[in-house]
Amino acid sequence: MLATFTPDLIVPSVCDIPLPELAGRGIRGLLFDLDNTLLAHRGDEFEANVIDWLQHAAGEGFRLYIISNGPPTRTLRLAEKVGLPAVYHSGKPGGRGLRQALAALSLEPKQAAMIGDQIFTDVWAGSRLGLYTILVTPINTDEPWNVRVKRPLERLVLRRIHSGSSTSD
Repeated sequence: MLATFTPDLIVPSVCDIPLPELAGRGIRGLLFDLDNTLLAHRGDEFEANVIDWLQHAAGEGFRLYIISNGPPTRTLRLAEKVGLPAVYHSGKPGGRGLRQALAALSLEPKQAAMIGDQIFTDVWAGSRLGLYTILVTPINTDEPWNVRVKRPLERLVLRRIHSGSSTSD
């Protein structure tokens, strides 16, 4: 059961994701959570290094998509700022939004990675569909109560992962 919540890779930020390694695994699509993954929770501006990294990833041939549980107005406005398609109210950890993105990108699950800051939404959703999963450190700690209550459980899962085996091949 722990395997479902175990990310394939853990990195400090999206800017630390090893694109050549992903390409070598046959991954061609990157699905991103929005809040606390690409920008601060409730944030309105992307950091310049994140924008540069997204442009670099696209330039390397990766297809990019934002998968957010957030509302349509904010999600689409922010996605437009970085020129990416997005699905809002995605229903993570359910798979509806991820399947929608995969279909739009014409990719199979094994050809995509789900990238996010939460084990019980982003990693779980990606794992359930067979995507490569990447956990990033949350950008900030200013989070809504429903996220804050899950963080101690996430820390427990991460401790068990780290005491057992490596998270990447």
